Amino acid sequence: MRIFKTLVFVFSLLFPCVVASGQQVVNVTVAGNTNTDAHLIISASGITGGSELKLGVTRDAIKKIYKLGLFSDVDIDTTLVPAGVDVTIRVKEFPVVASVKYTGNKKISDKKLEEETKVVEGEIASSQRILLWKKRILDVYQDKSYLLAEVTDRQIPLEDEQIKLEFLIDEGKRVRIKQITILGNERFPDNKVEGSMKNREKTWYRSASFSEEEFEEDLYRIVEFYRKRGYADCKVAEHKITYDDSKEWMYITITMDEGKRFRVGNISLEGNEVFGTDLLKRAPKYKTGDIYDSEKMEKSLMEMYSIFGEGGYIYASIIPDETVRSDTIIDVHYRVTENNPAHVRKIDIEGNMKTREKVIRREIRILPGDIFKRSLLVKSQRAVFNLGFFEDVLIDSRPSNEEGDIDLIFKVTEKMAGQIGLGVAYSQVDQLTGYLTLSLPNLMGRGESSYIKLERGGRKTNVQVGYTEPWLFDTPLTVGADLFYVTRIRDGYDEKRIGGAVTASRAIPWPEYTRGYWMSRLEDVEYIVDTTSSQAFLDWEGRRRASTTRLTLVRDTRDSFFNATIGTRNMISGEFAGGYLGGQVRYQKYEAESRWYHPLIWKNVVMLRARSGDVGSYQEGEAVPISERFFVGGVGDWGVRGYGDWGRDIGPRSGLNPLGGKIALVLNAEYKIPLTKGVYWLFFADAGNVWEGLREVEFDSRDDMKKSAGFGVRIEIPMMGIMGFDFGYGFDKLYPGWEPHFQIGTAF
Repeated sequence: MRIFKTLVFVFSLLFPCVVASGQQVVNVTVAGNTNTDAHLIISASGITGGSELKLGVTRDAIKKIYKLGLFSDVDIDTTLVPAGVDVTIRVKEFPVVASVKYTGNKKISDKKLEEETKVVEGEIASSQRILLWKKRILDVYQDKSYLLAEVTDRQIPLEDEQIKLEFLIDEGKRVRIKQITILGNERFPDNKVEGSMKNREKTWYRSASFSEEEFEEDLYRIVEFYRKRGYADCKVAEHKITYDDSKEWMYITITMDEGKRFRVGNISLEGNEVFGTDLLKRAPKYKTGDIYDSEKMEKSLMEMYSIFGEGGYIYASIIPDETVRSDTIIDVHYRVTENNPAHVRKIDIEGNMKTREKVIRREIRILPGDIFKRSLLVKSQRAVFNLGFFEDVLIDSRPSNEEGDIDLIFKVTEKMAGQIGLGVAYSQVDQLTGYLTLSLPNLMGRGESSYIKLERGGRKTNVQVGYTEPWLFDTPLTVGADLFYVTRIRDGYDEKRIGGAVTASRAIPWPEYTRGYWMSRLEDVEYIVDTTSSQAFLDWEGRRRASTTRLTLVRDTRDSFFNATIGTRNMISGEFAGGYLGGQVRYQKYEAESRWYHPLIWKNVVMLRARSGDVGSYQEGEAVPISERFFVGGVGDWGVRGYGDWGRDIGPRSGLNPLGGKIALVLNAEYKIPLTKGVYWLFFADAGNVWEGLREVEFDSRDDMKKSAGFGVRIEIPMMGIMGFDFGYGFDKLYPGWEPHFQIGTAF
């Protein structure tokens, strides 16, 4: 009897649907919606007037409406009418957030929580979303080591299905690591094992904040610490976290299963046909008998992939099988599947809103139809980035056919169209100077560049205009022209220059990254010398015409011309005036410079630089123009920070006037620490001096090289370039002390 009643009840529920099944839908209406458009609900349901209401349609419609994520309840009613059936969709909406409030958050600001939760007015407050928002709040507190924080929510109903949403936060105490205990470590002391972790114990110089995410990585780091030292089967047997009664201090216990220490046994390969076994065996960073090192194993595998990739075999598969033999020996066997080499089918360029495609394509070293080579791709990326037109250059690839060929996509992000600088600068030489610079580095997207520079101060006037064509007649020959008018008030004389220059440069095929430069300059140079100045200055009183040419050879392997982190830059040059070139000024000048950049931990970079120079005349006894002598100190090509600019503190003097020297040597060392994008600190040590001739150059005395040390900051300013502030302490000045320096550009 009970079963019969149940069947009758179920049938009575299903009867309307069964009766309505097969009927034509006359009308579809929506009930219960306040904030959601009825047409959206009807469209999502898939039920329309004139359609046939088949069995199962209403069930599917309810699922589709639920998927909108706007409703806590959905039901569909059907009513038989003479022409068919009317359908009513009944919904219960989730409330809409009218306002958000955070209560109890003393350590983290409302603004920070708003940024992380991403809750905005008008959002649907479904139960899933509220859970997500609370989790995001907890994640913020977890990152700040408030591991015991709790979050609840309170919803205050308003009209039109809206709510005031309030998050109630119990921050708890900030948890710090009091002690880390390592158990089972017989081979290495606690401090060595703990040293591989990011979470560390509390000390006077360390806050010991705890990160759950980092702790998961720490367990992996500990295992890798052992694996790099031969313990290939090491594992963390157990880890446990406990708290003291105040819930403020955390105790971490990690139990190690160190295992045995292994050495490398036999090294073998199979499946390699294109590349010989001898070549591939040179890739491993280890040899038979070495202590097993997981890091070297990984690097060796990457080196093998690099060999295959350089030959176009980017689909090659290399599987290292490690087999334990004789209890403490691991044999390594590489199973190679070469597959077919990949060719480049086509190259697309994306993101160049202004720059013409040919400007980018002419820098790309790999062409359609070429076998893919990773080294050419890296060189292409470097060349495009060093144009200076783009903030970023990314390279993507996609398969283009069944043979395994690929398409390359260069995705560029363009910089702002030009750079403009307007401001005031101060230096000991030029004193207070106002400047205006306008640089157009990519005229009409053709890669050409031009600039105008105006400087005016109490001791300096400078007007320059210039133009550069990087690819003359679509050949890799760069040409340029400059006009200038410069006046300076020096110590002991005034200098005026007016003239112009033409330049040309071209890449040299070997050695790679080498470029040759040629410059020819014609100018009128006038010296107005104080009557009280030394005879060395008075000899150059008056106006002369100077015809100068300069030849320069540069090899530059830096990853970036603007903010290098790795590579070298080596330069030698010779400059000649007068003689066969004509003019009334005669001298010859030789310079050499070498820079070395190397990345360190945490993206820090060390830079070492040496620069030397030698200037002389063509005939013995012939004087060198005072302005062509070397003046060391301050910033610039001959910078020794901590000393006055233009040789005020370094080198011989005549009264108060610096005379400079014919021989110069400058050494610089910098340690660069990035703070944020475009801003970094640096610490430096400089040394330098000038001499009248090679016979005077001695390094026996501590005074032979003037030394300094200090710190500074570099800021990349959009539309202006790099601005630098340095503070150097000159140890060997007459009165040792600090010296401030300001510069625009990348002198070092």
